[in-house]
Amino acid sequence: MQELSILFYGRHMNINPGNRYTYRAYGLVISSEVELPGFLPCQQPADVHIVFGKTPEKIEKPTFKRSRLQLSHNEFLLSDKNTKFYIRDGETVVIEYRNKINKDLIIRYLTTVCLAVILYQRGAIPLHGSCVVIDGKGVVFTGNGGAGKSSLCYAYRKRNHKFLSDEVSVLSLDESGNLMIHPGPPVQRLHLNIITEDDLQACSVTKSYDRKYLLCNDRNYEADSVPLAAVFEIRKGRTPQVYADRITGTEKLRCFINNMYYQTILIKMGISRQYFAKCSEIAGKLDFYHLIRPRKGNSLQEQMHLVDNIIRNASMNDS
Repeated sequence: MQELSILFYGRHMNINPGNRYTYRAYGLVISSEVELPGFLPCQQPADVHIVFGKTPEKIEKPTFKRSRLQLSHNEFLLSDKNTKFYIRDGETVVIEYRNKINKDLIIRYLTTVCLAVILYQRGAIPLHGSCVVIDGKGVVFTGNGGAGKSSLCYAYRKRNHKFLSDEVSVLSLDESGNLMIHPGPPVQRLHLNIITEDDLQACSVTKSYDRKYLLCNDRNYEADSVPLAAVFEIRKGRTPQVYADRITGTEKLRCFINNMYYQTILIKMGISRQYFAKCSEIAGKLDFYHLIRPRKGNSLQEQMHLVDNIIRNASMNDS
């Protein structure tokens, strides 16, 4: 098969079966026959391989089965617009396409649903949230779509805080039992109206598959894993001011699982006892807050002020 150079997100992307692009993200090394926009290259042995090839017609013993989607705890098969994706054991992603290649669909699935499946099959814990570094520790902002997690993360970046990840924050425990956050690619999906003029001039800003734009910028990017300080679930409330509630007990575990990346995929796969125990252990160790903001108006400065105070007070208590 010959190399195909395709236009994606306003720039040429390469799809070259037989060739390899190698990236590091989310605690993994990914070898791919598809160029992944914004991902940082590396030269290390791969944990995950993305290749073009023949996908199976079905998977064995599915926990969920529909006409376009089949999955189990270690297999995933999806068909959409003459393109099929097969993932097994969080190690191999096979893409099969018929007639004409759909480049937008392939990259969109690889960087969203397929990413979630890879992480879950490998037993990773991905939160649907953005992460910045405050006082040397990672702070995750999660919440429903439109809550403002990427906007708050971007506001911290503009205040020269380091940025770790957007959309997906992968958590793990190190050998000492400390909570850690792993960096994603230095890319943010943002609405165009919040991107500052200096970033529009100095950075790569290209249209995403939705109404947002991709800001590719490794300035103030943290490329190494950092300890986790806290998770803030941003919620819109009927309130004139910003406030935060600390969540504890079983409610914290429920909120934690509800904010996992593509949680519906995890449910359809079937949550094993071991995975639930891991989620419970991690949730038990972290500080979790509801960050309530007004439904209207720009309250980013107030949100940052409150978050800073909470993190600062927690650091003082730890010391």
